[in-house]
Amino acid sequence: MDNMSYAADLVRDREITYIDYVSEVSAAAFDTFDGVFRPWDMGYWKMVRNARENGKKVIFISGPAPVEIIYAMDCIPLYLDLLPSRLSENTVLTSRLIGETEKRLNPTLCRLNMAELGVLLSGNMGVSPDAYVAVPIPCDSARTTYSSIENLVEAPSFHFDIPLRHDERSLRYVEMQFTSFISFMEKVAGKELNWEKLEYHMELSDRAGRLLEKCAQLRRHKPCPMSSHMTVWNELMNAFSPTEDMSNLINRELDICNARIASGEGPCPGGEKHRVLLLHNMLWQGIDLTDWLESEYNAVTVMDGYCFR
Repeated sequence: MDNMSYAADLVRDREITYIDYVSEVSAAAFDTFDGVFRPWDMGYWKMVRNARENGKKVIFISGPAPVEIIYAMDCIPLYLDLLPSRLSENTVLTSRLIGETEKRLNPTLCRLNMAELGVLLSGNMGVSPDAYVAVPIPCDSARTTYSSIENLVEAPSFHFDIPLRHDERSLRYVEMQFTSFISFMEKVAGKELNWEKLEYHMELSDRAGRLLEKCAQLRRHKPCPMSSHMTVWNELMNAFSPTEDMSNLINRELDICNARIASGEGPCPGGEKHRVLLLHNMLWQGIDLTDWLESEYNAVTVMDGYCFR
């Protein structure tokens, strides 16, 4: 869809869902860098949107959930933290979602979590979950949000408990939780775990991680071969890494980087003069802002992907 403002109006009027809109936003973001390769080619949002008609169950996840197990059970993980990142490009929609959470739930949460909860409160998300899985991260707002999500989705839920220390005892404790989680997923999916499929998806996830690390190494070159647009691709790692499509996506990123290094090209029209490294709140959603940094200040935005590994 060429007119994203029109798409936002369609969401407001409930003619399309938030998942539809997120798909369109992702398409617009990818096209700014490479008009040939569109996100439909790798298909994460399409996979989520069409899960039901393809006979797949949808598992909502928060935090670094073991998505390899979810894929091995022929289920589709929807990583909820991806939603506010994609939606934040439209301040009108985001403000409306934040307002819903402020009025009806918790006004003290961070805006990212408010937007995420606002999508669920809207009743126009576009998909419903068969289960919810949460893994805690060191963020008070996120932990509070996970409890609210569990209440909103009205689906079976599983919460991992990650110990603070790292020793043999804590590893056994986590291992016990993985065993429980497998039993939980078998009940949700209605079948036993195929261990060969799990190994297959774990190998894919490891491959994607190695490829992403190679891309990160290439960003050390000057000029940096990466437009900040390409980091939009990498935000899908936590939800999509155990798939062939994710590896193909990062392989394409790697090829583009190598070609640009060979030609001496970089994203800044006046040559690279500065680098902006964003360690926490990445500019995946701020394509216009990173364009401005590159054109106005010859500053390239560097980020390697949000990957809980």
